Amino acid sequence: MSRPEPLSGWRWWTGLTAGGAIGVFGLAGLLRDAGKTMPVVWLRWLVGLLLVHDFLLSPLVHLAGRWLRRWTPEAWRWPLQLGLVTSGVMVLASIPVLYGIGRRTQPGNASVLPGRYPLALVLVLAVVWAGVVAFG
Repeated sequence: MSRPEPLSGWRWWTGLTAGGAIGVFGLAGLLRDAGKTMPVVWLRWLVGLLLVHDFLLSPLVHLAGRWLRRWTPEAWRWPLQLGLVTSGVMVLASIPVLYGIGRRTQPGNASVLPGRYPLALVLVLAVVWAGVVAFG
């Protein structure tokens, strides 16, 4: 069995270029509208999320991958791994809106975080896991 090549070449550079452009666009908006976006609060959340990612999510994903390698059929490994990674990142990225950080900074403003975020997260995760089942 041959091992797949790591992502590199044009795919890597295309992803880096697109992701970098999106990141720079977001950062420019964050700084341009600093009065509304509160960069210090945003930075505190970002650092917290990065720490949770590095010290909680990544080790859990690694352990789950090892467990999947040992206990699941090969055909199911990549869909399950992709589903677990995607689910973890979606939950982690949803923490600020689930926590309602914007509501506390502007009490009484119904337009701040007006969505039904727990329901949205459940629906997104349902789509992710429907994809896992479809590809497994």
